Amino acid sequence: MMQQAQPKSAATRKDAAAVRSLADLFSGVTTMLSTSFNRDVPQHVVQKILDHDSAQMTAHYANSQELHQTGEKPQVA
Repeated sequence: MMQQAQPKSAATRKDAAAVRSLADLFSGVTTMLSTSFNRDVPQHVVQKILDHDSAQMTAHYANSQELHQTGEKPQVA
């Protein structure tokens, strides 16, 4: 006999919605970042748009995105 699922509390639903919202935001940021780099937008411009404190932070996300898309680490000059 299958047990009926317990209804989720309002707090649990709110937490789940917040996680989905953050995931959507992160997805949008990574899409913007990869699109910018694919269109040869200079890294310092993308850094300013994303309000990153350092070029290393922007490079980290750019490298992570490239690794995710290609399965290979980018070559750093």
